[in-house]
Amino acid sequence: MIKKILSTCCLLICFCLSAWANQKVTVKLDTENNRDYIENLAFANIKFEYIYNTGNNARVRVSVENITQNPPFAILVFKKQPDEKELKHNKPKIEFEKKYPGEKGKRIADGCHEGFKNQYVIIPAETDTLFTLDVPFTSGKNLVLPFYLAKYKPKDLTKKGKNNISYTILQEQIFDFDIEVQGWTENDPTYVATKKAVDEFIASLNEVKFCNNRKHSTGLKAQQSKYQTTKENLINNINSILEDHRGWMSTDTPHIAYSKLLKEVQAVNLDNYISDCGRHSPSQKKHKCGYCSSSAQQLYYKLDSTYQQLYSGKIAKDKAVKIAKDIQNCYQNNKDRKKDSSYENKISSFYSRIINY
Repeated sequence: MIKKILSTCCLLICFCLSAWANQKVTVKLDTENNRDYIENLAFANIKFEYIYNTGNNARVRVSVENITQNPPFAILVFKKQPDEKELKHNKPKIEFEKKYPGEKGKRIADGCHEGFKNQYVIIPAETDTLFTLDVPFTSGKNLVLPFYLAKYKPKDLTKKGKNNISYTILQEQIFDFDIEVQGWTENDPTYVATKKAVDEFIASLNEVKFCNNRKHSTGLKAQQSKYQTTKENLINNINSILEDHRGWMSTDTPHIAYSKLLKEVQAVNLDNYISDCGRHSPSQKKHKCGYCSSSAQQLYYKLDSTYQQLYSGKIAKDKAVKIAKDIQNCYQNNKDRKKDSSYENKISSFYSRIINY
């Protein structure tokens, strides 16, 4: 009686599952927020997971979780198309249920034809990665996955292990997955953070001046040290990202974007920001004397008058020379007086006459 009930349950489940046969499913992934997708079936959860870029393709991992419980079923997945004879000699032994469609002895199980070992036997509560596949960003990829639900004796599984017991195929479930992956963009979090660091580094140099004067308290290399370290760290970080994604071709969008950042950092020459800060020249006191308030014209008239007095004997030469030197010194060193070219030669001429009198 119990066996009949279990058999009935199995048949009902198989009948219900047939509603999903040949179902077409669209799987949409991207490299940012939607890196995985799970299709929840009545007997399994099929997970598609974006791993990384490889050239102009996305590497996607496909795994299956068996969620059957009461009664439990094994999920079988084949690479090639084994016939009944091959299945019977297979390890574990696999056969078709007597009422399974097709002529007995000539029935064939369909295969997935993707890159994985000959077959998978996934028991309840177990998750197996079937394979990874490359999905072109431009066109996507179609994947046909034939699943076979098989009954087995759970007691034998405990005693012998899943590769040493026999399985009876009850139902075929074929799913047609259209996988689409949105390619890398400059909104990628790693790229955003890297570009921000590069931009901030370059912007930080706008107001920087490295003083190479020997009298500067901090040497040139010490002044540049912090910026040189930042530059080297950025270069190493970008090179590390490119190294971690060696599958990127030089013509791929992410490779081009990171290479551009790398060139921007490498182009920074810290020596272009060298200039004397101007704090090391000897301090000069501002000239100040009794003639500072006089204009160039007034200084000329004073020299002319002094020379006339010297010539007429009304003033001693040493006194006249002192006046001439004081006037000449004021004219040369007072930076506030407006220069007057029309009097410059006249002042120089009378100064020479008095000195050489």
